[in-house]
Amino acid sequence: MITRAELQSCMVEVLLATAGVRALALGGSDATGRTDELSDLDLSVVVDDDAIEATFERVEAALLSLSPIRARLRIPEPAWHGFSQEFYALEDAPETLMVDLALIPVSLPAERRMLERERHGDCQVLHDPDGMLTAVPLDRPALAERAAGHLATLRARTALFAHMPQKALSRGHLADAVTAYQGFVLRPLIDVLRLRHAPERYDFGARYLDRDLPAEVGARLDRLCLPGDREQLAAAIAEGRGWLAEELAAFDAGDWSVAL
Repeated sequence: MITRAELQSCMVEVLLATAGVRALALGGSDATGRTDELSDLDLSVVVDDDAIEATFERVEAALLSLSPIRARLRIPEPAWHGFSQEFYALEDAPETLMVDLALIPVSLPAERRMLERERHGDCQVLHDPDGMLTAVPLDRPALAERAAGHLATLRARTALFAHMPQKALSRGHLADAVTAYQGFVLRPLIDVLRLRHAPERYDFGARYLDRDLPAEVGARLDRLCLPGDREQLAAAIAEGRGWLAEELAAFDAGDWSVAL
C-alpha cells in the first residue's frame, strides 16, 4: 500500500514543478499537530488564476502514476470558501489516506485563505517565496459579530424545532427521531458549547471537540451522542434540551459571552 510519506513526496514534487504554483503548504492535521496513521493529506496551494485547471490535470496524472483513482469529488464552484477543491481516493492506498487538494487563486485576498492560527493552526509551509501563506491576524470583532448572529439563529431554531425529536419518537418513527435529535438538539448544543468554550471555532461543528471543550463537558456530550435504545434516546433528548436551555440562560445571565 502507498504510504502517506510516499503520497506527500509525489504531490509536492509535481506541484513544485507545475507552472503557476506560487505557494504550497500542508494543512489539516499537519497544521494542528495531530497527524497520525489515520490522517489524510491536506494540501493548500496558491496558484495563478489561469493555472487552476492545468494544476488539477498535473496532479491527476501524478496520482495515476501511483495508483488507479478509486473515487474523486470536485467541489462545485463557486465554493463557499472561494477555493477550487478536489478530493481523491486511490485504489492502492488506505481509504483514510485521501488527498484533499485546495487550489487557492492568487486573486483571493490573504484574509480569505484560512490562515488564522486560532482557527486553522499553523500550516506547514513547503514553498512560499512571496509570503502568500503567512499567517494573518484573526479579525476578532468580525468573528464575534458572526458568532452572535449564529447564536441568535440557534435560539430561534431551538424554540421552533427542539420538540421534533420527541414527537417523532412518540409516533414510533425511530429513524426520524434519531435524525431530528442530531439536527435539532445535539448539533445546536454542540454549537452553543463551542460558542462558550471555543468561540474562535464556533462554526467547526464536532471537529476538534476533544481539544476545544473541558474534559468533563466533553465526556457528558459524548454520553449524549450515543443513546442505546428508545428509552435512552428519550432521556438524551430531554437532557440535551435541558442542557441547551441552561447554557442559554447562563448566557443571558452574563456567565459567558461570545466576545473573543
